[in-house]
Amino acid sequence: MQLKQENDEVYYENNTEKNFNSYESYVAEASAKYFITENKGHDKLFKEALKNKEDFIEFIKKFVSLNLENELTENNIEIYDRKFITSSFSEIESDIIYKIKNKSVYFIIEQQSTIDKNMAYRMFEYMTEIIREHMQYDNEKNKKYANIIPIVINTSSKKWNVSQKYSSNVEKIEGLNKNYIEAEYIVVDINNYSQEELYEKNTMIAYLMMLEKSKTKEEYEEIIERMINKLKKENINEMARFVRYILSYVLEEEKVEKIIEELSKKGGKSSMPTALERFMLQERQEGRKETLISIVRNMLKKQMSISTISELTGLSKKEIEKLQANE
Repeated sequence: MQLKQENDEVYYENNTEKNFNSYESYVAEASAKYFITENKGHDKLFKEALKNKEDFIEFIKKFVSLNLENELTENNIEIYDRKFITSSFSEIESDIIYKIKNKSVYFIIEQQSTIDKNMAYRMFEYMTEIIREHMQYDNEKNKKYANIIPIVINTSSKKWNVSQKYSSNVEKIEGLNKNYIEAEYIVVDINNYSQEELYEKNTMIAYLMMLEKSKTKEEYEEIIERMINKLKKENINEMARFVRYILSYVLEEEKVEKIIEELSKKGGKSSMPTALERFMLQERQEGRKETLISIVRNMLKKQMSISTISELTGLSKKEIEKLQANE
């Protein structure tokens, strides 16, 4: 699938009867065809977004009522990337686990596209394994047990209708009025928000929820275009990241970067190219890769961030990371 442009109209090379008035509509059509008609990729999108620290922090602040502003900073949290081997030697893995650095505080995030009546048990199992591992590797005396915040994101079309407490499903016995295990998880239910409420939250997870709530291909396309135009005006880097998310399963990386480049040219004041950016663009277009690579290496030596280098040069983060690895 190739992308061409003539007289400000964009179209597929192998489908020339289908014209698009803008790159926004092209992105919307391409992604809608994949996500709506083939019904793929949503779970991966949420997982990839939540792996981004900024998106995770925004999600907690906008969707979960926790007063942790001082603790939740990008420098203060880390991905706790673990597959747990239980005492029965079976392997379990949560979607995303974050840990506050230097503290025994963990966040478990599970995105569910179906209702799981045993979710309380699953979360309890994750919590138990985190505590077990924490105690195994932390030998300090008088250390507190880990504090764990379990969260489920329900993206199914049905409201979450099962108990969030482990104790709700335990065996009851006459004369025992107290529940001794009170493990409970938080639910963020997509069905509790309208499209406009999600739009106003203005976070990456909210945008993905909007797409998940879309009922038709046309609605999906409308939301995509709306998101791109909003982000172009407010934050060109967020726009680029959003487009990468939704197109990464549809097009090759090189085509995705070309589309982002074209979208960025037509943004607001924030996307006007600087002299350096114009030079970088010219270098890429004329194929002078060696000069560009030399510039990127100098930027890396000056400890410029990969995100900044990517923004200034037009190279993808993966390309820059490869150069960094070869230094």
